[in-house]
Amino acid sequence: MLTTILTALFILVALALVALTVLPITDTRLWWVRAMVFPRIHYMLIMVPVIALALWWRPFGWPVVAGAVALCLVYQGWRVLPYTPLVRREVHFAPKSEARPRSGSWRPTC
Repeated sequence: MLTTILTALFILVALALVALTVLPITDTRLWWVRAMVFPRIHYMLIMVPVIALALWWRPFGWPVVAGAVALCLVYQGWRVLPYTPLVRREVHFAPKSEARPRSGSWRPTC
């Protein structure tokens, strides 16, 4: 009985991770769906142990669960990668000589 409960809980966590990955891909403007975009790294940190647990414990349906969560992990990683130091910067900083001096003479133009 305990194994059945743990398996159901494991599959529920995996389904939640898949839903947290797939829902923001939809074209909805609901705030609670749009908010799922921001904690991508947190989702990835949860997905790694879920995949490891699926490979070690091998509950019912583990290939499907591990495969779905692994695909979600790859997608989340692909979305996070441009913001890491692993990717070359697209816009470079201006050279020091071109920086405008900060003076107190700036006034609004309106």
